[in-house]
Amino acid sequence: MKKLWLFFLLMCSAVTHAYDYPYLVFQTSNGELTTVSVESLTMSVSDENLQVTNIDGDTSFPILALSKMYFDSETTAMPQVQGCFSEKVVVFSVVGTQMGVFSSEAEALDALPRGVYIIKSNSGIIKKILK
Repeated sequence: MKKLWLFFLLMCSAVTHAYDYPYLVFQTSNGELTTVSVESLTMSVSDENLQVTNIDGDTSFPILALSKMYFDSETTAMPQVQGCFSEKVVVFSVVGTQMGVFSSEAEALDALPRGVYIIKSNSGIIKKILK
């Protein structure tokens, strides 16, 4: 009985309050991260989708595609830049290994094998999936 009581006290002291975190991060099975503000956050399930509504608007996630959901103190999703970088880029694997420095995004994509990459330039950062 003492062990059970000690376990219960330990679990209660380890509780984290969601209101301490300003962001909720959703990770899909392909590794894509989406960060939403928790301000005015509501969630509901409809037609096998998780509907997330907050102060910024509505987002929908197929439930079967979600692999993880967690609160965070800072935004973890990368800002997305549309288009192709024509300037020098540095390419990283998803685990952070530098794959090379290329004169353009097109040159990098031609040189790399299939996989998921983070491409960084002076204009921004994008995630690319090469199939």
